[in-house]
Amino acid sequence: MTAPANYIDAKQYFYYAAEGPVTATMLADSLLGLDGIVRNAAKALAASANITLKDAELIIENIELGSYKDCYVVRLFFGKGREMEKNIEAFRKALGLKDMANLKTYLGIFIGATVLWGAYELFKPKDETKDTIHIHFENSFNNWAPQVNMKPEELKEVIIRATKNKEELKKDIIKVLHPDGNESTGSIQIGDEEAIVIPKEVLAVVPTKYEKVQEPEQERKLQKRQIIVRATDLDSTKNGWAAIVPEINEKRFPLILDETVQATEVPWGKLFWAQIEVEEKKLKSGDIVPIRYHLRKVLHKENQPE
Repeated sequence: MTAPANYIDAKQYFYYAAEGPVTATMLADSLLGLDGIVRNAAKALAASANITLKDAELIIENIELGSYKDCYVVRLFFGKGREMEKNIEAFRKALGLKDMANLKTYLGIFIGATVLWGAYELFKPKDETKDTIHIHFENSFNNWAPQVNMKPEELKEVIIRATKNKEELKKDIIKVLHPDGNESTGSIQIGDEEAIVIPKEVLAVVPTKYEKVQEPEQERKLQKRQIIVRATDLDSTKNGWAAIVPEINEKRFPLILDETVQATEVPWGKLFWAQIEVEEKKLKSGDIVPIRYHLRKVLHKENQPE
């Protein structure tokens, strides 16, 4: 008797329209980048349903060279047996999926959103292109988010939460958007129906070579603090998590839950100890203020500072 599969497959299409030919060597490197992006997007999609994906695999079914097009399957591992059944049911309900046949549409949006968010946020467009890209970035997220039963800001936050290694994601995006290693004049299409499009204007802001940029030391600080978790609009976490950390600032700021933190273990509306990471920025006045908090771990009584 064959054991039941512990995964779900979602078929996708990826089309790169370039002026010049793309060789097999360039394609291989680009597919490695696509694999990293797809894994990141799959984790974000699972996190949006408050479940942790066990793993994701990229399986290539067919490739056409030139301006290349490939058909691939994303294999999502939800666990085994009863664990998988519970995760899939939670996944389906949280995302409003009537059946899992629509999974490819959701996944395509998360892949496109991961690429676009990374291109805009991680590479910081030049002044002369920033406004153009920002408009496309905002319009795309405004259009995509309702299709996955989310708000634009919520879609951005869940991608941020799933992105554990920004530098690796930057490398993957460069490989995918510039498979020939040169400035591209083409565009990217993800999916076959109502495709997600990444236009040439976005490709233009992404460098052709990877250069690591050191973030300011004060931007992120890991701390043990007492926090109060609320919703962004005080009514529903569907519109995003928020938190007050009295020792830092009395105002609410966006909160991102680490993928290892389950929503059910977070005390709602009560002061509790937590391990948090604080993103900050320095104002022109010299004051340093928080941008957002990351909840890394809920600390129980025995873990609280003396």
